[in-house]
Amino acid sequence: MKPLTYDYQLRSAHAVSAADKLFKLKSENKVWESIEKIVEIWADSRPEEYQSYIFDITEIKASMYDPKFGTTKEKGSNLRRYLDIPDTVMKMIRILYSAEELPMNKDFFIKWGKRFPKMMTVQKI
Repeated sequence: MKPLTYDYQLRSAHAVSAADKLFKLKSENKVWESIEKIVEIWADSRPEEYQSYIFDITEIKASMYDPKFGTTKEKGSNLRRYLDIPDTVMKMIRILYSAEELPMNKDFFIKWGKRFPKMMTVQKI
């Protein structure tokens, strides 16, 4: 676990309460519950960013050549886009969990897609 550092900035009661809940979930080894809480915190604290994200995901799905498997319309492209996770959420996860504590491998992203289907850009895993 990283040592705590202090920046002595004022934080809202909501932010402090959210951080306390996240660290409690982490101490109880509830990884996915803490990730769900991070997504909830992000959606609640930045509603306009969340709405924009949902709109972008809808457009990405609409622009797929084959939405079932997530392939793009570009010729000669064999890219498959599986899901889209906002930077803010990824940064919050990495603040709470290091790469050693939570490796973001293929299994992680498959579980993510099952837990957060709104963030998937494909219809089939």
